[in-house]
Amino acid sequence: MINRLQRYLRMSGQCSSSELVDFLSISLSTVTRHLSKLMDDGSVVRLGQGKNIRYIALRTLDGIEQPILIRQVDALANVSIVGRLWLTYNGSVLETENETIEYDDLPWFLFDLKPQGFIGRLIGRRVGRKLKVSAKVDTWNSDDILRYLVLEKNNTSGNFELYQSFGEVQSIKKRSTTRTEILDLYDKHVKKPVFTEFEEHGGSSAGGEQPKFNSRFYPNGLSKLVKYSPLLNVGNLIAERVKDLLICEHHALEILQRFNNFSASSEIFITNDRLYLEIDRFDRVVVDDKEGQLGMVSLESVIAQFVGYAGNWAEASDSLLAEKILDEEGARLLKLWLAFSRFIGNTDTHNGNVSLFLDGIDPAGLTPAYDMLPMAYMPSNSELPTPKINVRRPALIDDDIWQQGKELGNAFWQVIAQEKRITPAFRSIAKQWLAYLTP
Repeated sequence: MINRLQRYLRMSGQCSSSELVDFLSISLSTVTRHLSKLMDDGSVVRLGQGKNIRYIALRTLDGIEQPILIRQVDALANVSIVGRLWLTYNGSVLETENETIEYDDLPWFLFDLKPQGFIGRLIGRRVGRKLKVSAKVDTWNSDDILRYLVLEKNNTSGNFELYQSFGEVQSIKKRSTTRTEILDLYDKHVKKPVFTEFEEHGGSSAGGEQPKFNSRFYPNGLSKLVKYSPLLNVGNLIAERVKDLLICEHHALEILQRFNNFSASSEIFITNDRLYLEIDRFDRVVVDDKEGQLGMVSLESVIAQFVGYAGNWAEASDSLLAEKILDEEGARLLKLWLAFSRFIGNTDTHNGNVSLFLDGIDPAGLTPAYDMLPMAYMPSNSELPTPKINVRRPALIDDDIWQQGKELGNAFWQVIAQEKRITPAFRSIAKQWLAYLTP
């Protein structure tokens, strides 16, 4: 009988004692006795209070003690517990102060914490053997993600942190460091063997991923995301193109800053070896000697949880407006970012390149824009693409938004055409765009 009870719990996720009585056709006292045995050996957990008591069959995961504490650090470096996470045989259950929430996998807002892109590939190589998972993070399943988040020190975006015990708030080590010293540190940092694959492939990263790293070298402890070019002193055309595009990214963000002051702030620095683009992490703030954090989640995750599918940012805009996740202003801004992207040759407008802030675990409006650059010209497989300019208007974008995007795109290419740090070849591309936009 106890085996039947256990199998039912594994299939059902969470259920009450009365459900078990009905399913097994036995008395409540017998169910209670069997549950007590299973709770004593740790295979079943009781959640909730009073009439809301539910039972779950606990699925174990090597190296992970349960429950897993999910905590948030706010912008003032205050810590709160979101809830306690338990693994079940058909997903997970998050036990909060007021309710228990059942998921068919990990909670949706945790999936963006999986290592991704260039940094993700470096992380996979670093932790794969230790965690007994693949070095290729693209193949990681939910258990692999969870073990990484709990067992390894990480610096994921947003403000969720997973612990088996409470843990401490991240302390900031402030340094007496000059700009020259910071750039020297950057030059030394990217010479580490783990970063050299980019150069070994002629400066063309796999899948168009831009090499980058997180930096907290500043005296005030500010956190930056730093993108960088390949070596510039070897006559490498790929390196020159990447440098051009990083300068473009800086100016695209500045154009949006001037428009409505809602894009990530950035700065360009060029050494004898490389160009570095520093981008302020808007999900990190310094509070005395502690690190405050702002919650954020990708548009991709929000769409998957609340809508199901959106083919582009314009479709996402309308869907999230209908769900009251975005207001009118946010919905129009998301469409404007898509229009602007079309007019600057940004072909990398997937739903992972836009994010929303979080209030607790609820979406709370768009974050500032980021990753805006003419990706159509990014080197791939050591080749320099030169696509024909052909801007097509996506459905669902009205005349006013399309015209505004065109005006911002025109302003962008005017800056690029006159930018002396850009190569003559790419300034020529800018002039082609200007001729296209203003025939």
